[in-house]
Amino acid sequence: MTDLLDADAFADEVRAQISSTRAALRPNGYSFSDHFDPDGDDTAAALTLLAHREQPVDLDILRWYAKDGHFCTWQHELQSSLSATARAAHTLVVAGAPVEQHLEYLAEWQTLDGRWSGDKWNSSWLYTTSHVVQSLAPVPQYTERLDLAFETLLAYQKNDGGWGANGHSTPIETAYGVMTLRTLRHHAAFHQRVEASLTQAHHYLANHYRPCIDDQTMCWIGKEMYRPYRVDRAFELSALLALELDHVASDRV
Repeated sequence: MTDLLDADAFADEVRAQISSTRAALRPNGYSFSDHFDPDGDDTAAALTLLAHREQPVDLDILRWYAKDGHFCTWQHELQSSLSATARAAHTLVVAGAPVEQHLEYLAEWQTLDGRWSGDKWNSSWLYTTSHVVQSLAPVPQYTERLDLAFETLLAYQKNDGGWGANGHSTPIETAYGVMTLRTLRHHAAFHQRVEASLTQAHHYLANHYRPCIDDQTMCWIGKEMYRPYRVDRAFELSALLALELDHVASDRV
């Protein structure tokens, strides 16, 4: 989501992760642990990684989680998940497979003010919007919806440069906003507005970076609100590093 897979500095680590991911494949997909059943969300994430690196992928494994135009996290799930559907749609887009039905499903869930919200796994609309935009961005027919999402992101950015759904900015939600804007920068008509917004977000993330102190923001939904520290930290560091590399590249130009 931040193009860091293609950075030379991470080549050895990415190569090892690709090998580990391929070895972890089970007949019904991927799990976040050797001790849990596979699920649609993790399966989509892993297959996207492989497809991005032009590794052969069996999309029938992913289609096992497809149901009525969306993707479920596991079989017999009662409520659909926007984020799981967005992840799976992104996998199909990266792999060059038919995906129109699923993109239409995602597009229909956009609210009138341009957001995607109401996901069952994460309470922040910035999380859901970031994943949906990743799926829709490569498809020209969704330009108007992406433009609306772009205007909404700028409207909700706070004075300190960050984003947050509960009245104040948080590093994790700012990371989601950064990833969305970096995806939209090639689709928005006002390129300078994108760069100005990302510059403000860069300042926020850099000013709030605490290497030995983890933020306590809880956006994820389980039996209660929780924070998967390593997952959220990966989002935050990836967004900050991507912005740092953007800054270095612009200085060279």
